[in-house]
Amino acid sequence: MNSRISAVVRAARLVGCTFALGGAVIACGVDASERASSMADGASSDDAKQKGRAAGVDGVSEEAAGVCGPSGPPDGAVLWNSDLKSASHFESSSIASDAAGNVFHARRDTGVDKLSPDGVLLWHLAFGNVVTAHAQGDAYVGSGSAAAEAKVTKLDASGATLWSLAVGNGTPQSIAVAADRSVLISGQGLGTIRLDAQGQVQWTKPFGGYVAFSASGDALVTGSFEGTIDLGAGPVVSRGREDAFIVRLSSEGTHRWSHILGDADLPIARPGSSGGTVTSPSDQQGKGIAEAPNGDVVVTGFAHNSIKLFGNDLATPYSNYVGELPLAYVARLDPTGNVLWKTHGFTFRDVRGLAVDPSGNAIVSGGTIGNTRPYVLSWFKKYDPSGGTVWEFSERFGSGYADAVTTDGCGNILLALVTTPRPTEYPHAHVAKLRP
Repeated sequence: MNSRISAVVRAARLVGCTFALGGAVIACGVDASERASSMADGASSDDAKQKGRAAGVDGVSEEAAGVCGPSGPPDGAVLWNSDLKSASHFESSSIASDAAGNVFHARRDTGVDKLSPDGVLLWHLAFGNVVTAHAQGDAYVGSGSAAAEAKVTKLDASGATLWSLAVGNGTPQSIAVAADRSVLISGQGLGTIRLDAQGQVQWTKPFGGYVAFSASGDALVTGSFEGTIDLGAGPVVSRGREDAFIVRLSSEGTHRWSHILGDADLPIARPGSSGGTVTSPSDQQGKGIAEAPNGDVVVTGFAHNSIKLFGNDLATPYSNYVGELPLAYVARLDPTGNVLWKTHGFTFRDVRGLAVDPSGNAIVSGGTIGNTRPYVLSWFKKYDPSGGTVWEFSERFGSGYADAVTTDGCGNILLALVTTPRPTEYPHAHVAKLRP
């Protein structure tokens, strides 16, 4: 083994990195130039492959090896952080991983990235709003806008297009792929559309937002609506402005159960622009949904002014310093839609991402309010299966948002972040890998 890589391995053992078969080090933040030199020193192909595994560069990871190996405490420590600078303003929108530990990241309206298990950019495609990935490495990209045709595109591991299908007009907010390669794509204005593995439409629904598959192939959807909606159990009219919804549909698209989270039965008065107080309607938005390994369903979202959160009336506070403080909620339901627990907080600016790890812990990401400039800090929190807090961070990556979150097969956390290093700079997209 190259002496440089040997030194990396020895250092990795000291800091408690994870290991694959044979003790190979995975994702310990090895410098890219170091990886390149280890692969270009004239070694044999087998020797080079082993060096690549030690440096984490050829798609080999703890997931591919089938062994996660020893790891540190569940403390959310950063394993690596890749800065994907952009020449224009953008936000991240989704993140996914395959069984080899490769990472797929979508920059809203500006394209899709694939990164190696240790955070090295492998390729970038200049299209796509959202992305997901099958365990075997094929990726699925949703693209489109309110004024342009929405499409689902399937890519192979190299980023080459395998098929592409137009699915109507609208902006995709979320995309998911099942084990059998069925696809869900969803968004307000676009609705929710299910495709089979060949890219043929199986069914469509007029409501949309954020989607996930259950292990049985059911569709899980959360989002918001204004006016009247029929999730399959009859028409419902929103209370105030937007209401949040949660619905479970069978693989054939039939309604199994649903919930509406609307305005609370509370009088809400806010300071008026010309003095006095005004009463205004509330907004509630579903922002994420995922299935736990035991079949439970975890949801998240936020509300302005008030929310009836599964029977509890809650009002959001108002601050003369920063204005209204949105209420963020997280809830866990059993497979039939009964509420197991729910929690909420008032310091969040926005909730943007949700994931459930292989142990059933829920990770929620977004932005929270800081006490000084820039006032909005990336925020992420981990809940255990009973709703208890494992850890919470709000200053680790500075200004901006943690736009999306997922986990890999070993429970490591992958965050898609957008930060603004300086007021004169465009926002930067970051992808970070954290210990569980």
